Amino acid sequence: MAGREVVPFKCEECGRAFAATEGVNGVRYLFRWLDTVARTERGRAMITRRIFTTAALIIIGIVGSAHAVPLSGTGFSDFNTGVSVEGQAGWSSDNPAWDEEVLLVGTNYVWRVSNAVTAGSFGDMPFAPRPGGIPNDTVNDPDNSDPLFFAGETSTGAAFREFSSEFSFRSVTAAAQPGLRITVSIDNGQGARQSFVALADTGSGIEVTTFDLDKNGEFIGPIVIAEGLSYTEWHTIGMEAFFKDGTNNDRVKYFVDGKMVHEGPSWEEFYRNFQSELHPLGVPVQTLLFRLSGDAAPAVVDNGFHIDNVFTSNSKKQ
Repeated sequence: MAGREVVPFKCEECGRAFAATEGVNGVRYLFRWLDTVARTERGRAMITRRIFTTAALIIIGIVGSAHAVPLSGTGFSDFNTGVSVEGQAGWSSDNPAWDEEVLLVGTNYVWRVSNAVTAGSFGDMPFAPRPGGIPNDTVNDPDNSDPLFFAGETSTGAAFREFSSEFSFRSVTAAAQPGLRITVSIDNGQGARQSFVALADTGSGIEVTTFDLDKNGEFIGPIVIAEGLSYTEWHTIGMEAFFKDGTNNDRVKYFVDGKMVHEGPSWEEFYRNFQSELHPLGVPVQTLLFRLSGDAAPAVVDNGFHIDNVFTSNSKKQ
């Protein structure tokens, strides 16, 4: 981390001193601290919107010129187990038919999810926290009158131009699960996506694919960006979106296990060419959508993927 300022701070709850660095690492440190605090009864009582806001201000101070602002960070340790993520710490999963639940595996809290049940819908799919709420008027108010929680082009009203996300996953069974597949996208909180990765079990490992778009908004792919990932190890996916005013110039970077494996366009040209009536001002983003679509795989029920350490943040305020 050479060249990055290290800023110490101390947790009044546990007495532990932390050293956080700027950027996404600072965001990780902050939410891991919150996750640690949440393990105590008094700590859980502390974590209110006011505490979250204070923590966000801490991180703004940490990152300095980067202006990174955390949106959400989930380690699932303060979640109820054996039940859905629905309604827990800002997560949503509106359809009770989905095969998903929070579990304690050994000493680690995780979210288990599979495509044993699928649909072609969007709004009732599992979402990470949506701090800006659900945009109900994408024509006139794409940032839901909460610009500080969104990243996007100037026309969307979003206060930020860059969005970063990260999550970890592994196979529940540590072996092949034929038909297992879920997708994850940077999203506006309503189902309007600006990126895409699919995690699929090929029988010999886990494959990660994405789609690019051409200048006319037509999809190109699927594009394999990682393959043969181990069933027994944890893996990490990162997606970073960079928004710039104008046409066909937004970019998304994709990372697997800490290495950038692909860079492509956002979905801006899809909305401009095919959904301009729904999104005339563009699509800003604030969260991750975990979508269970395509062919269902009933045999993977109660298995699938474990998900952990889900982080989102904005940066580059305009």
